[in-house]
Amino acid sequence: MAWLALFLAVPRDFPYQGLVDQARNRSLRSLDLLGAFLLISALVLLVSGLEEAVTLLEWNTMTTLFPLCVSILVWFAFFGSQYRNSRPQSQVDPLFPWRFLQNRVMVGLVLYVSIPSLIPFESTLR
Repeated sequence: MAWLALFLAVPRDFPYQGLVDQARNRSLRSLDLLGAFLLISALVLLVSGLEEAVTLLEWNTMTTLFPLCVSILVWFAFFGSQYRNSRPQSQVDPLFPWRFLQNRVMVGLVLYVSIPSLIPFESTLR
């Protein structure tokens, strides 16, 4: 049902409305595979580090700190790759376009959505 709604709601030339030449020139090479790998890796490392902290109840062990520190490095690599892919001469469509960080409203929206998700729901129940 959701696929049918998407098929009917999304325009045929999305996201290139009015830019027919760009829509034709895109291929599988325009996929941001490096960005997808870095994003998934950063999220997996972050979640595994936080889960280790919850399981062990200690933040100073290597099994907790190592994934969290590596996750920070991978996040920097992800945002660097997105900055590089957001340049006009890049043939790759970025997962997180850099113009989102240049728009104050978009940054506020991202923070408004992401910060409450960092607070565990169970902590409000105790």
